[in-house]
Amino acid sequence: NTTGNIVEGQKNSEWGPENEFRIKMDYVYPLDETNKFEAGYQTELENSEEHSGYYLYNTNTDKYLPQAEYFKNALYSENTSSLYSIYSGEFGRLGYQAGLRGEYTFRDIRLSETDQQFTIDRWDYFPSLHSSFELSGVQQLMASYSRRIHRPRGWELEPFTTWMDAYNVR
Repeated sequence: NTTGNIVEGQKNSEWGPENEFRIKMDYVYPLDETNKFEAGYQTELENSEEHSGYYLYNTNTDKYLPQAEYFKNALYSENTSSLYSIYSGEFGRLGYQAGLRGEYTFRDIRLSETDQQFTIDRWDYFPSLHSSFELSGVQQLMASYSRRIHRPRGWELEPFTTWMDAYNVR
């Protein structure tokens, strides 16, 4: 208020450790001046804990009191591995590149309070095709296709309410 006293309030908190390990290997084999083959492998291993809480200000005690129904603990484990290959080259004024990536995802979310578990265990395939055609020395026409997906962040998969601030809840 105008005298500097807190008359109401809330706060939220999120904390926890995260460990991530990544390996990436790429290989390029030039076939000639304009054609090449590429291949690679990548894996990412991630483990984390997320603790979240919500507090309301109590004017009688002048303290923020935890709201037990909004305290959650989630354990995340995500392992993603992918293999890819690309062939690219030129044929006159036409440039091209075709590729395929296969990706395996295993994601596990466990909620400590309810012992619930949510798992994603799947393979995805991502084809791509890119082409270019040189119209003149300074102009080029290009077209491409690639498959994309949305990889939700851990908090987007949580089946509970988390307060971000007084006006935003996720």
